Amino acid sequence: MSLAVAVVKELAGVDAVVPKNESDSVRLRSFEMSLNGVTVELCSWGASIRRLMVPNYALSNNDIRNSAGADADNIVLGYDSAADMATSGNPAFLGAVVGPVANRIANGTFVLNDATYHLPLNDNAKHHLHGGPGGFSHCNWNSEITQSITSSRTSDCAVQFTVVRKDGQLGYPGTVVTTATYALTSSQSEDGRGVRLTLDLKACLLLDKGKTVETPVNLAQHSYFNLASDKAPDGIKDHILSMPHSTAYLPTDPTCIPTRQIVSLNDAPNFDFRHGKVMGDALLNVQIEQESANNIEPPYGFDHTYVLSHSSESDQEGDDLLIAGIIEHPPTGRKLTVRTNSPGVQLYTGHYLSTEELGGYGPSQGMKTDQSSATDQVQMK
Repeated sequence: MSLAVAVVKELAGVDAVVPKNESDSVRLRSFEMSLNGVTVELCSWGASIRRLMVPNYALSNNDIRNSAGADADNIVLGYDSAADMATSGNPAFLGAVVGPVANRIANGTFVLNDATYHLPLNDNAKHHLHGGPGGFSHCNWNSEITQSITSSRTSDCAVQFTVVRKDGQLGYPGTVVTTATYALTSSQSEDGRGVRLTLDLKACLLLDKGKTVETPVNLAQHSYFNLASDKAPDGIKDHILSMPHSTAYLPTDPTCIPTRQIVSLNDAPNFDFRHGKVMGDALLNVQIEQESANNIEPPYGFDHTYVLSHSSESDQEGDDLLIAGIIEHPPTGRKLTVRTNSPGVQLYTGHYLSTEELGGYGPSQGMKTDQSSATDQVQMK
C-alpha cells in the first residue's frame, strides 16, 4: 500500500515589532503541512508549532476529514496569530523550541572547565529558564522548505529552521548552530488515518580558531497539548496519560529545582503513570499530597523530570525512539504517542498558566511532555 505524502506550503509572511527590539520589525515566516486531515502550522518565531488541527475521529465514522471541517480542532495551545506570539513575549513558551538549555539552571550559574558562567535570571528572578530572555524560543529563526531528513519515513518535504548563537550570547560559551526540522508523514496505522509529526533537533558547536570549546546544550519542544481542543472548558481533566517506560521521578524544592533525589515510582504511587491515569484524578491526588507538604505552595500539579528506561526494546522503532508518553482523549478518539531518544521527560500540567498573560488559557488547560535531560542537569555530578 502506497502511503500519502504531506503537502507543504508557505503562508503569507507578517511583520512584527517584538519586545526589546522596538526600533526594528522582524519578518515572520509561517508554513503549513497537511496529511490525512491533519494540518500543522509552523512559525519562524521560536521554530514553533502554532496550530495543530486534528479531526474528531469519534464523529468521522472512520472517514478522513479535511482539516478545515467542523469536526477538526486545534490541539495545541497557541496565539491567534504569528505576530501575537512574537509581540506578546510568550511568557509560557507556547509551542516553541527552547534552548540552548531547556528547563531551569539553579541561580543562573554553572561551572565548566573551571570557569563559572553567569546567566540572566528570568524565573522569578531566581533561576535561568529555557535559555533566558532572548533564548531560542524568543528569536526569529531562518527557515526553508527542504527535503525530509527522516529516511525511514515517506515524506517529500520538511520545514527546517536554523538559528546561530554566538560565543558569549545569552551568557553561554561557544558559537552553536542549531537546526529544527519538522516532517509530517503517515504513521502506517491499520486504519490509515494516523500521522507522525517528527522533529529532529541538532546543535553543532563551531571551532573557535582551532581551540577546543565546550558548551551545554539541552533542546526541547515546548508545546502544550489538549486533545479535546485548546479551548476545552474542562482542560485536561478527561485525558488519560501513560508513561510506560518511566522508572523514577526527581522531587523538587519549592522553586522547582531537583533535590538530587531519585525516587522509584514503586515508592511514589501519586507520580506513577506507568499503567495510565485519568488526569483529573491524578491532579487531585497529587494536590492532596502536595498540600500536606509544608514546603510546597499552590498552585499544585506536576512539573517533574521522569527517568526513562531505554533497556527495553519492545516499543523502540528502527530509529531508536522509545515511547515517552501516551496521551488519550476517549470522547474524540484522539491519541498522541510521544517517542524520544532522550534520557528523560519533563511532565508539566500547566498549573502556572495565567489567563491574564495568555489570552484565555488558564491553569491545566494543556499539558506537555518535554523530551530532554533533567532540570538543572548542568549542575548535577
